[in-house]
Amino acid sequence: ESYMATDFLNALRKCFKDAGLARKISEEESYYGSVLIGYRGRLFHLGSNYSMHEAHYGYDAIGNASEIAKGALYATRSLPPRERVTLALEAAAEHVHYVRPPFTIEVLKGKAVREPATEPAAVPALTLEELKDMPTQPRADEEDGA
Repeated sequence: ESYMATDFLNALRKCFKDAGLARKISEEESYYGSVLIGYRGRLFHLGSNYSMHEAHYGYDAIGNASEIAKGALYATRSLPPRERVTLALEAAAEHVHYVRPPFTIEVLKGKAVREPATEPAAVPALTLEELKDMPTQPRADEEDGA
């Protein structure tokens, strides 16, 4: 997808720089983390060095429990999408103490299209400032001082 690898990626790089999330180490530009991006019925994984690849299986996961979540997504291929995501998050939370509810699953309204349109529409779920300021949820055993 040329739009994702050029225009979108350049705009995202600028957003990361403007928000102070980008860094340069040994002349290589990067940011901390990974991002999953759904675009026109396709799923892309953006690595911390801005490398982008499309998910071959139609699903992907990132973070500390990504392998557990991917296993759950694989095992639930016959279920509806929301149920699959919920089960993957629950499996991740069960096995990795960094993953904890509450979980927010947001579905953007619109029709998934496999063919790119001439003018892409950007509908961000969260702004970079909202992501930067997002509080982390303490583990249940941390809340009571255990």
